[in-house]
Amino acid sequence: MKHIHLDSCDSTQDYLKEQLAQDQSEELLISCENQIQGHGRNQKKWEPLPHSLYFSFTVKPNEKVTWTAIELSVIISDYFFKRFGEELKLKWPNDIYDSRSKKCGGILIQQSHQKNIAGIGLNLESNQEWGGIFEKSPTQFSKKEWCADIVEYIMQNRITNTNDLRMRFLNRCMHYERQVSITEGDEIHSGIFIGLGDWGEALIKDEQK
Repeated sequence: MKHIHLDSCDSTQDYLKEQLAQDQSEELLISCENQIQGHGRNQKKWEPLPHSLYFSFTVKPNEKVTWTAIELSVIISDYFFKRFGEELKLKWPNDIYDSRSKKCGGILIQQSHQKNIAGIGLNLESNQEWGGIFEKSPTQFSKKEWCADIVEYIMQNRITNTNDLRMRFLNRCMHYERQVSITEGDEIHSGIFIGLGDWGEALIKDEQK
């Protein structure tokens, strides 16, 4: 996988799409020191923090494509537990929360030029508004090396069994069997989150029925 690390960019996903527009012959990883206008789900912006990782890469989708973001969130949570002992929590469909239940990361899956691309933002250190994977981030670290190591771990630990993936997600899910409100387009679905369907969709039990 070719790795391009930038000092600064508007969005690693946008930069990756520009590279794919010119050449789709090799797999690509784009990371940067500072990201100015990162993308989130539902057109939301990802707020940049000093101690954060921003990277996007081409990725083979899960055998069930709609499970891809869930799969990557599980693998990333495994990475930080096995490497550092950090217990991260997951929120359907693509958010990562720290041990204090504050959002510290997100995953966005898109398609560009017949390639699936994953954009990932991870806050290593928290502030008053956002969570962080660590209470205090390492004083010296290479964002380039960390991004490369995480992507390599993802590639080496893909989850092909849907039932295994479902259970691993639910074991880390912060709202399993709890009241939730999920917005999909113009609709809001409220009820008890009871699991994941065959295609990774949220299963909501409406207590009013």
